[in-house]
Amino acid sequence: MPITGGRVDGPRLSADVLPGGADWQILQTGGWVRVEARYTARTDDGSLVSITSRGVRHGPPEVMTALLAGQCPAPSTYRFRTAITFETAEDSPEHAWLNHVVAVSSALRRPDAVLLDVYAIC
Repeated sequence: MPITGGRVDGPRLSADVLPGGADWQILQTGGWVRVEARYTARTDDGSLVSITSRGVRHGPPEVMTALLAGQCPAPSTYRFRTAITFETAEDSPEHAWLNHVVAVSSALRRPDAVLLDVYAIC
């Protein structure tokens, strides 16, 4: 699935997600989905950050069927979690810290977007 845009807003990172990334969803036996997204964000000061997010989405068969059909079941009925890594210029004083962070997310699948709550693991 193409990634066409979006926004990152947080206490240490604010950026626009650029068009051109992609989100792969690999359907597994048992109805769970392995996900991998790769995309680029441009920070408000112009730095580029490459983002890779890998994880899983699963729930009861009827919930997974509804998600695949573009419906919006309650977030409490399924689990969608990813591990996220970042890559940016090491000489970027404002953003080099991202190269040394692993983050986790709790995600929500909407028909037209994926929303991530991201937490840095320190």
